[in-house]
Amino acid sequence: MRDTLKNNRYNNSYYKDYLDYELSRLEKFQRAVDNVINLRGESDRGVQSGLRTIVGTYFNIINALYSSGAPLEEIKKLFSEVVNSMKKVWNSDSGYVEMVWMLSIGIMLNISKDKMAVLEEMVKEDGLEDYLIDFLLHYSNSNWDIQAKQFKFETPYKYLYKVFDAKDKLEAESNLKKYLIKEWYSGHNDTGWYDTHKSSENIYSGYWSFESGAIAKILKLDDEVLKQVPYYPYDMTHYED
Repeated sequence: MRDTLKNNRYNNSYYKDYLDYELSRLEKFQRAVDNVINLRGESDRGVQSGLRTIVGTYFNIINALYSSGAPLEEIKKLFSEVVNSMKKVWNSDSGYVEMVWMLSIGIMLNISKDKMAVLEEMVKEDGLEDYLIDFLLHYSNSNWDIQAKQFKFETPYKYLYKVFDAKDKLEAESNLKKYLIKEWYSGHNDTGWYDTHKSSENIYSGYWSFESGAIAKILKLDDEVLKQVPYYPYDMTHYED
């Protein structure tokens, strides 16, 4: 198990139960959406709501798979399904973090360029201007220019300037560690998953700063200093190893 908050002898079955539930939920919503599409078409409001639920469920599953210690290939196999679901409903106002995660996971797991290009098209169509998204897309496609100077959501991402603008790799590593420890989690206190580990219900899927792993890979940082830092996806960063 990669997650530390559920990693004890009392929670051996937590992620199995969680994933069983979410996978069942995914199947149920997919059937319901297909039925409504057949009756009323894809533009129906109920269909759009159902598709957004499906996307959210996919992200719960990805998070939980990684948290549980599942092989990274299981996450890689889901990538296309998640992208295809996002295409139908994604926008940067409500799905910015989702795009950051998908680009970051794609970079760490060496997802093919054609699949990453679908995410690129979604960003283009949305008109999103964001420094972090540009940084990630530029790594995936060198023809993508880093034009944005700002972050769409400055909290907590603005702190990443200190990583990108560090004078050397040692400073970048130190600043990325500070981002993880001091900024990342608290900076997401407006998300639906914040503090879910405190709930009595099984709604917690793990906390992971996937962009930190992608940034470390892109900048070729020595991330041994980050291996035990909360929220850092060390195993995924070392998928190639």
